[in-house]
Amino acid sequence: MQKSIISNHKFVFVCYESGSGGENIATQISKFDNCTPLEYYKTQENRTIITTDFFKKTFLNGVGPIEKVLEISQSILDSNMLTDTIYVVPSHWDYTFLLSHFPNSKFVRIVHNGNYDIQQNALAKICGGKFKTFQELVGFCLVFVDNITLKNLLTKKQINLTMNGGQVLDILDPFISREPTGCKFLCNFTKLVSHDKVFNLWYNTFQESKDQIFNFIKD
Repeated sequence: MQKSIISNHKFVFVCYESGSGGENIATQISKFDNCTPLEYYKTQENRTIITTDFFKKTFLNGVGPIEKVLEISQSILDSNMLTDTIYVVPSHWDYTFLLSHFPNSKFVRIVHNGNYDIQQNALAKICGGKFKTFQELVGFCLVFVDNITLKNLLTKKQINLTMNGGQVLDILDPFISREPTGCKFLCNFTKLVSHDKVFNLWYNTFQESKDQIFNFIKD
């Protein structure tokens, strides 16, 4: 896909890596004035799960390539009406992959210093957590493998809703691509960037930065 503009609408992308609380931050931002509130629920592990966003959580698919993710987002835009509000979108893809396609959007990046807590959050909340719905299970799997692989595993009943995240990851592991095409290999959330469309939010500092983020979004 060429670097063409997908939409001039103002979205707010919350860009982050797993374990840094991106879905929670996205839901909090979506409560700001002139934003469309995201629907979500909390798991027993206190993990925030967004039911869906405007792009149907497409940007949480971190397998790549990014061109495929953008192609899906374009098709969703073509088949849905936008309102005048701001849509908040959680994304495992960083702003560098999105800005040219969404030039009027803003990007809140959750950054950290290789924080050990993030790894522990991923293990405790993701690996130890259970899935409330089939849609949640599918969304989790698509962060790591493509649709064809997932369909085959589901057809063979190797993955089901009785399993926790760690058990599912054990099944997915042989099929996870180690090629550098996914967000895990291409995005660096330990790096601060300077750009007028970007707000660098340090991990676990949302409450202290809330007013700044609000002003950043409304400008």
